[in-house]
Amino acid sequence: MIILGAIGKGVAGLLKHGIAPALIAVGGAVVGGVLAPLWTGSSVDRPAAEEFINSYYREVTNPETVERAWSARLTVEQQDRQPITGFADWWSDWSGVVVNEVEQPPGTRNTYVAHVAYVDKNGKQHSYRPIVFVVTCTSPLVGRVPGLSCDSGDVRLSDSWRVVD
Repeated sequence: MIILGAIGKGVAGLLKHGIAPALIAVGGAVVGGVLAPLWTGSSVDRPAAEEFINSYYREVTNPETVERAWSARLTVEQQDRQPITGFADWWSDWSGVVVNEVEQPPGTRNTYVAHVAYVDKNGKQHSYRPIVFVVTCTSPLVGRVPGLSCDSGDVRLSDSWRVVD
């Protein structure tokens, strides 16, 4: 009660001098400005996307890191669509993935096409195929701090699919 009374008197004093509304407005702007990219997803440039795709494939084809890749590299929505058991089971058939090229289709945002070849457990490299990656940046500062770009460690996979001819 004493603490609440002191806080109440402190806020009353700030209101009397017109300071509290300014602090509330500034505080709200700072919190909103920092958290907004978490809701909207900041832009991911091609070098960060390419680094993400290469590290993602290294992690998912390694039995020791496939679960970490699932939890750290996929968005929650992607995890919901593909539970860890099926994800790890599918990747257990492959020993690696060779990424030949990563391109961003004109007019897209956070969408990249990687030309990849899967390598099976016998070491046979299969033919290259285009895979579309839709990624998002989870950094709360990117998009709010001028000149700051998304680090590949803050990139998450939102969706992916094979381009069918």
